[in-house]
Amino acid sequence: MGDAGRGGFRAGRRRSYAGRHEARRGKAWARRAAVVAGVLVAAAVVVAGLSSSGSREAARPPPASQLIAAPGFGFGLGEWRAFPGTYLSKGQLGDPDAMFARMQRDPTVAAAKDPATRATMTGLAIRVITGATAGMRLRATVPVRCSKPDVTVVVRLSELVGDRRVEQSERRASLRDDAWHEIEAEHRVLEAGAVVQLEIWALALPREQWIDVGQAKVMSA
Repeated sequence: MGDAGRGGFRAGRRRSYAGRHEARRGKAWARRAAVVAGVLVAAAVVVAGLSSSGSREAARPPPASQLIAAPGFGFGLGEWRAFPGTYLSKGQLGDPDAMFARMQRDPTVAAAKDPATRATMTGLAIRVITGATAGMRLRATVPVRCSKPDVTVVVRLSELVGDRRVEQSERRASLRDDAWHEIEAEHRVLEAGAVVQLEIWALALPREQWIDVGQAKVMSA
């Protein structure tokens, strides 16, 4: 019975010791869990911050358009050239300092024909880019007015490599009055190193009529 009592005492001591040991282990595990939880929270904050930053990056607006060329007529006709069958002058009679050019039909020279309508074409052109980058997007804006309503004007961006026309994009507009109107045309460059030419045409322009062309702008689109 004494042995049993001693055994029971010793067993009780072992249970009491084991309880304290488990308590220490429990506290250690709790501390470790707290540390792990803190690390996970910190990692979550970092990931959330990165995700938020990525969202801000994705939400940024596209780059603003850049001015590439602004050919005008303030100092004369400059590098503008008239196509065959076109008479080109700066300003108008009595106002040679006007900031526009005037194009009229020259009946003494054969003019090109519009492939779509077979109408005669009166026009002028200027190079606005030499050595373009493939994929570049362009938007040309040209102010025009006519001496008489119901004249069709074409604004065209032509892409050239040497004498070869790679591609062209144009916008056609019928002018219903004699006020100034802006016509826009857009083009995406296909070949690197190409020359881009801005062209303004009038279709079937009567001999006694004219088209005035103001300062154009070519922007990256």
